[in-house]
This record gives sequence, structure tokens and C-alpha cells, in this order.
Amino acid sequence: MQLTCTYCNRVANTKDHIPPKGMFPKPRPASPITVPSCSNCNSSFSKDDEHLRDFLSFREELSDNPFVKQLNKSIPRRFDRPQSHGYFNYLHARMGEETVKTTSGIYLGRKATFNVDIKRIERVLGRITKGLYCHCFENKLMEGFNTQVYTQEYFLSLEPEHEENFRSIFQSNLANEQWFVVVPNGFEYKYKALPNSAYTVWIFRFYSKYYGFGVTLKEEEKERQNKNKPITYRPCIMTE
Repeated sequence: MQLTCTYCNRVANTKDHIPPKGMFPKPRPASPITVPSCSNCNSSFSKDDEHLRDFLSFREELSDNPFVKQLNKSIPRRFDRPQSHGYFNYLHARMGEETVKTTSGIYLGRKATFNVDIKRIERVLGRITKGLYCHCFENKLMEGFNTQVYTQEYFLSLEPEHEENFRSIFQSNLANEQWFVVVPNGFEYKYKALPNSAYTVWIFRFYSKYYGFGVTLKEEEKERQNKNKPITYRPCIMTE
């Protein structure tokens, strides 16, 4: 029997790893989750996966994670390759400096920052949501449904009145659900499905500390939500 790609309607002729295997240094840990994919979709993921890996490994608060430590040790070697020079220039152009203060206003100095390409991160989160939906329910997302995803930066940018609504969707629905550990210290998730529907709610945890959020919903509802979605984010503080 021919399988259909998790992300489009082509015939699946390969498998996609959830989470992206590029998140982990070699020798990579075994990831038990793969979903059917076509080669067209699978080959289109690599640049977004690279950006997610580097965005997370650059983050100051993740610098003590064992996978992140190994990834950061490999940076000089990775970017020394001629084929990586263009990507290195792309990343370098997104780096800067910013004055850092505590929440009470105490000056902490200036630190290196990284201006995140949120659209790239959201594409990976959307793919992870679709992939895990397929894995957990043994079927791809129904026609007419799509994913809506949110980064940790989105949550932190919300005004108090919107933050409470966000918490009610994710924390209230998922507070009693278990974490599924795919790669210890690397990736885990929890989810909840509404009965008799394709509506689901997801939380992802990367490298034990960074969170992403996803929902599956009707396409027209996603379009309506996107009209009110803020798009300005502060750069993340880079590890030294």
C-alpha cells in the first residue's frame, strides 16, 4: 500500500524525523519518531532546520545543555566549509548588540544578540505539529485543517490581557497531560485532543528549557487568528 506524504498529497517515498535530526550533534541519538514524507518536502526542510538548531544553540539560557555544548564546539568546523559561507554571512547579518537590564532596571552591560527569523522557526514548529499529529493518531491531518504555531518569543511579547487567554488555551488544557520524552534533554512534547474532532493542542520542549506551542484547527480560523498575531520580537541574548 502506498503511503501519502504527511505534509502534502504526494506519494511518500522517504521518512521525516521528528524532531529534526539536525538538532543533535553526531553521533546522533536515536529518534523513534519518523513519519511518511515525499522527497520534495523532505529536501525543502534543511535550511529551516539549520536555523532552528543555530537559533537554539546560540541562546544564553540553553548553553548548559549537553547537546548545545557539543553543537557550539562544532561551529568553527561547520562554518569553515566553503558551502557554508553563504549561510554564515546570513547569520552574521542577524547578529548585533543590545543593552541588557534586569526586570527591576539594573544595568547588566551590553551583550551579543541574534535577530531571529521567526517565520523559519514557525515553519519547523508547524511541521513538528503535523508530524506528531500523524504519529499520535496514525493519520495525517484532515483536509481543511492546518496548524497554528507560536514561539516562546510570541508568548513573551503578549500584553497581560492576551497572555491570560494564551495560558488558558495551553496551560489549562495540558496541565494534567504527561510529557512524552523523545530524546532526553533534547526534545519532549505533550498534547491533548478534543473529542471527535481534529482540534488538538500541543506544547514542545527543546533542550529542556525552550518552549514552542501548536494547535490544529480549521484553515479559516487560522487565517482569522493570523490577522491579530503580533510580528515584532526582541532579539535573543546569545551565549558567550
